[in-house]
Amino acid sequence: METRPVDYPKLKDYKPTKFMLPTSHYDKAKADRAVKFIENLRHTKGKWSGKRFWLLPWQEQLVRDIFGIVQEDGNRQFRSAYVEICKKVGKSELAAAIALYLLFADNEPSAEVYGAAADRQQASIVFDVANQMVQMVPALMKRCKIMAATKRIVNYNNAGFYQVLSAEVGCMARETIVQMADGTIRRADEIKVGDVILASDGQTPVFDEVVSIAEEAPAPVVEITTHHNRKTKVTLNHPFWRMEPGRRRQDLTHVYEWMEAGQLQKDDRLAVSLGWPSSFVVPEDAIDPLDAWALGAWAGDGDCTHFRFINPDEPVIEKLRGFMERIGCGLKSVYSTRQKQAGKDQYQKPIEHLITGQGKRRKCAGREWVRENFGQECRAKTKRVPVAVWRGGPLVWAAFLAGYIDTDGCVICKDHLSVTICSVSQEMREDCRILLARLGINASNCSKFNLRISGKPQLRKLWKLLSPHMVHPRKRERLEVCANQEISCWQRSSESDKVMTVTELPEQKTISFEMKQYQTHVTDGLVTHNTKHGFNVSGLVFDEIHTQPNRKLYDVLTKGSGDAREQPLFFIITTAGTDKNSICYELHTKALDILNGRKIDPSFYPVVYGLTEEDDWTDEANWYKANPSLGYTVKMERMRDAFRDALDNPAEQNVFKQLRLNIWTSATVCWIPDHIYDRGNTPVPVESLRGRDCYGGLDLSSTSDITAFVLVFPPRTEDEKYIVLPFFWLPEETMELRCRRDHVPYDVWQQQGFIMTTEGNVIHYGFIEKYIERLGEIYHIREIAVDRWNATQMIQNLEGDGFTMVPFGQGYKDMSPPSKELYKLLMEGNFIHGGNPVLKWMAQNIVMHQDPAGNIKPDKEKSTEKIDGIVAWIMALDRCIRHKDEGGSVYDGRGILVF
Repeated sequence: METRPVDYPKLKDYKPTKFMLPTSHYDKAKADRAVKFIENLRHTKGKWSGKRFWLLPWQEQLVRDIFGIVQEDGNRQFRSAYVEICKKVGKSELAAAIALYLLFADNEPSAEVYGAAADRQQASIVFDVANQMVQMVPALMKRCKIMAATKRIVNYNNAGFYQVLSAEVGCMARETIVQMADGTIRRADEIKVGDVILASDGQTPVFDEVVSIAEEAPAPVVEITTHHNRKTKVTLNHPFWRMEPGRRRQDLTHVYEWMEAGQLQKDDRLAVSLGWPSSFVVPEDAIDPLDAWALGAWAGDGDCTHFRFINPDEPVIEKLRGFMERIGCGLKSVYSTRQKQAGKDQYQKPIEHLITGQGKRRKCAGREWVRENFGQECRAKTKRVPVAVWRGGPLVWAAFLAGYIDTDGCVICKDHLSVTICSVSQEMREDCRILLARLGINASNCSKFNLRISGKPQLRKLWKLLSPHMVHPRKRERLEVCANQEISCWQRSSESDKVMTVTELPEQKTISFEMKQYQTHVTDGLVTHNTKHGFNVSGLVFDEIHTQPNRKLYDVLTKGSGDAREQPLFFIITTAGTDKNSICYELHTKALDILNGRKIDPSFYPVVYGLTEEDDWTDEANWYKANPSLGYTVKMERMRDAFRDALDNPAEQNVFKQLRLNIWTSATVCWIPDHIYDRGNTPVPVESLRGRDCYGGLDLSSTSDITAFVLVFPPRTEDEKYIVLPFFWLPEETMELRCRRDHVPYDVWQQQGFIMTTEGNVIHYGFIEKYIERLGEIYHIREIAVDRWNATQMIQNLEGDGFTMVPFGQGYKDMSPPSKELYKLLMEGNFIHGGNPVLKWMAQNIVMHQDPAGNIKPDKEKSTEKIDGIVAWIMALDRCIRHKDEGGSVYDGRGILVF
């Protein structure tokens, strides 16, 4: 049997916490049970992987206090535990171990244990550790089932489970189309409280009531287009179910992970529900449903060559005849040649119907209608959905498909329920598939000439959409039978769809909905979230609560959710944060107040390891106060390396204080100190740059602000450095006002030639375009990266002048790598910028915003002044980095040889 290493510390002389009530007592048996359970688990990472989870003294003290101190009735005294400690001390391992104890060993019937965090990825960290721990213990594996797809562990013995949740909010652009319960559609910004709209738990599309609507802060947005023509605009961190590649069956039994919108790639397969295209707007001149039905009927059984309609069904003929009479012509029913040859008695009524009407040379209204919508040379194999149908709305699309199914469709209501659309035209089949997708219905090619819709949920919706327009009696009856059959399995009613494009858009305000049963709303047919209401929580492990965007998830999971339990436990473990208006800082303050005797809450267990403002953060002796695992899970050498980086880099200094020493810091810090920037003050050799390859970054301002264009020249040899040439423009008439208002010497910089002005009181973009064109004659500008916001016209103009324009997003994904590379090159002294005062001023202004994953981007809102030049510099450097291994022409090094 494996035993604790001799040199591994163990808690000696345990003393219960001072917060134990006089009426409570320490139950050693219960504490030993928790400690023994955890120490029989195994570590999952690094050099400890596979070894027993021997608790360090601070961990054992915590476990014994929480699980061993009980009230007179035998239930735990502490219902909430707040543990604030720095990173790399084994937080995830301890949180996972406590979650598993609550699931398997807490003697709680039907235990509901939840793991929560700000986003799905963070919440999955603890789950993944717990998953590996279970797999390393055969006794636990026998008692549970692990569902990695949905991040869930089920305990067979007590019918309990451990489930991952997150606080992510699915935000929609204002114009996103939302489906109502009555089948109508509405823009997101037109939804009102009390409306019943399409929602989802990530597996089952359902309708739910809106209880509140919030307008979120501006955020980067992406537009996702899928293979079935669904479009939606969501924020970068919006979560989606991502399907396992290579699976042929398209249902949620094969979902294996969540993924943020900003991480999606082409051909990723998403789980989708039934929704509408976000970009659709019904035009005022759209055709009416009767016209659409007639077009669908003619697309199915119309002969465009002889202007005849071949169909034996009287209800269909009468409806088409009514339409023809409305447009000023008629239908003449005649026996076809085939009928005459076979004998009229075999066919009671004629099946061939010719368009008749007034007009010279066969130009009657009905024939013109056929030519206009289907073309002069239309044949059966070349039929397409008419343009008039595409320009219509959902009613038009449904009416067209109803007419098509009335004529060339087949409905099967026995055994395998399905509706089949037949056409020899591949284009027509593809067009109909897209129309069905626009109505939220997936169709697939089942044979060379057939398009099939199957599945009870799909057929139920098809009936609801098409029933007002269909006239074929037998097909109507069969489709109604299909629709009215009970749906036995909703789990597979969500289909999958393939991502075709993910386009990043500028920041914009978005809208989120809180539902009666679901915390957030599925956006435009793309499945997102799971319900967070109606919980009966027995255990909660809340990881990194300092990253929570608001207190909603915390309140939902802790306020009343465990009232039905005898002894629920809310275990919250986090590092220090930066937002002092957050739920984390509220809990941090409460913990300090209890520790210092300013507050009393016998149900709240506070643990805070960290330095105060009075402590010297540079003194190694103080580091142990924040890191009780120092020397075991974290080596002192690693701490010293991080400390040295923090001394050289102010941005790293805040990170070191927050994550390594657990100090609450400010999110704002000057990114480029003067002594770092000044390493590139060497004069720029302007004349030697003529004809050299370079890359540009263009940051367009509003009409009255600074516009910046920066050229970066990559080194041609190992001995050369990167060279920067910045250019700045301001409106001439606002120069004096800006100098007085901003207290910035724009006028001096103009006289020195570092800033140029354009005529008028707004930026003259045409002047800038011509100036860039002249620069292109002097230097070989290979590419220009540009922020797409407000730059569409200039991008087109510069592309017309022969420049390669590269749209550049302003989010973490695009900005973080070149920003980090810029700082690295400045630190190494590998940039020459000649001490440009405008660029230096902007370098002093810039503040970087960092996400929990360590990605950075310039924060224009928190930066003290203008930073446009640095943003343009970062974009230009990105293009350099991407092309640095391409090399140049041989003539760049030796010139042209003349013979």
